Amino acid sequence: MKTLVALIFLLNLSGCMAVRPRETFNNPLPVAFGDPYILKASDGSYYMIGTGGVRDGFKMYSSADLKEWKDEGRIYQGNTESSWNVANFWAPELYEIDGRFYLLFSADWALAKGLFNEIEESWVYGVEMKPDFSGIVGEPKLLLRPPVSMSDPQTEWESRSVTAGPPKPAIAGLSSSMRWKS
Repeated sequence: MKTLVALIFLLNLSGCMAVRPRETFNNPLPVAFGDPYILKASDGSYYMIGTGGVRDGFKMYSSADLKEWKDEGRIYQGNTESSWNVANFWAPELYEIDGRFYLLFSADWALAKGLFNEIEESWVYGVEMKPDFSGIVGEPKLLLRPPVSMSDPQTEWESRSVTAGPPKPAIAGLSSSMRWKS
């Protein structure tokens, strides 16, 4: 019996010491942008977006394994005759909430082109994407802006380091407010 127990122990121990094949990744990835952001979607796919790659907007890559990336092309176009944003498209992030995709990013925007004579600085906006990423649903929403007065609730956040205090997720509480209607 002791021999049988010893044999089972040695077989288990040898199984623990088995060498697994080493995974390799090719770096750098064949993408032409900075500020990369990768989302693992509920369907198991990975979506990567970033700053650059296209002019006045964002493009996306998809992958099943984080090794091979497919260029999905442009998923957002700004600086058009009808768009609200005009320049400096950067730092996009893609979120999935309840099966819907939301693109958050910074851009300079015209205060309703033709109606105002100034261009606002770059702040954070969000927009719901069509399920196939072929366009947007509704209009972009302002998510983070500078305070407009000292009594503005945003003033407190702007007056301290973003690293001070407890962490605050970027999209905390946005799931219900991001249900935009066309």
